[in-house]
Amino acid sequence: MKKLTLIVLALILVNFIGYSQVSKDKIIIDFTGNYNESYYGSGVITSNSGGKLKSLSTQLLIGYALGESFVLGVGFEYGHIKDTRNSSIINPESFAIKEDMKLKSSIYAPSLYLRYYKPIFEKFYFNLNLTTSYGFVESEYESYFFSYIPINSGSLYEIENSPENAAAYLQTENQSSDYLSFTLQPEIQYFLSRRFGFVLNFGGFRYTNFDHGVNEWNFSLKPSNWNYGIVFSLGKDK
Repeated sequence: MKKLTLIVLALILVNFIGYSQVSKDKIIIDFTGNYNESYYGSGVITSNSGGKLKSLSTQLLIGYALGESFVLGVGFEYGHIKDTRNSSIINPESFAIKEDMKLKSSIYAPSLYLRYYKPIFEKFYFNLNLTTSYGFVESEYESYFFSYIPINSGSLYEIENSPENAAAYLQTENQSSDYLSFTLQPEIQYFLSRRFGFVLNFGGFRYTNFDHGVNEWNFSLKPSNWNYGIVFSLGKDK
């Protein structure tokens, strides 16, 4: 029994002691992402509005370990947002108004980052990331407006027979703007082995600037803003 206990303890010590996943000259590669999808709506049959929002954000970081506490590196950020909205007001004896809007935006931004590593216990780290990204945003906008006013209290369904009473308007626009952001975000990393582990980023502070004069400050630790991913530690163990 004592021999079995010693063997188990030896295996635990080999597994948890004797190497560090983050040490000088190692290359740390991690990839994280987040996907959200939400729906909203209000109203009844004659008056209602609603929409759907989908967002995807990803980030690839490649860093060089300056020591056991700091990693300096470069990365690339990609994000995509699709926002669809609609509203309508209908009175069969008076009028009908309907509006639809679609917005698609994509972000492409190279980045620089500095990460501070704080080991909690073997294989488990608490990190703090300071990242700056500069790139551009491409957006596609489409808006459709339709209205109909019947004559002599006619039915809405007579629109095909009375096109002079209907009005429709379609607007489309493509826009490109510069994008600059600064983020300060806490995260944890847990290594399953010497080379591979998981990452959980908690969001945090973000400042964003667009060249058309829009500035955004945001701080959030909500789970919907968390980023999940994987991490690789490459190089010789010291």
